[in-house]
Amino acid sequence: MGKASDDRHLPLFAFVVYGLIVFPKALGYVSVELADFLFQVEKRKERRRTFLRMRTVVVHMDEKPF
Repeated sequence: MGKASDDRHLPLFAFVVYGLIVFPKALGYVSVELADFLFQVEKRKERRRTFLRMRTVVVHMDEKPF
């Protein structure tokens, strides 16, 4: 059930970013610096998530059955 919830949040987040940043930026209402800052913040979050996923996989691979 948790996975289905996560699957819904990613497209919703993408839609919100598009609606709040990309579309107004195209119209000239949002500065380039603000948009770049927000994309950098999201990129850092994604790197952190990827690291945690990789670490979880490594921990599971290190476990040996008796």
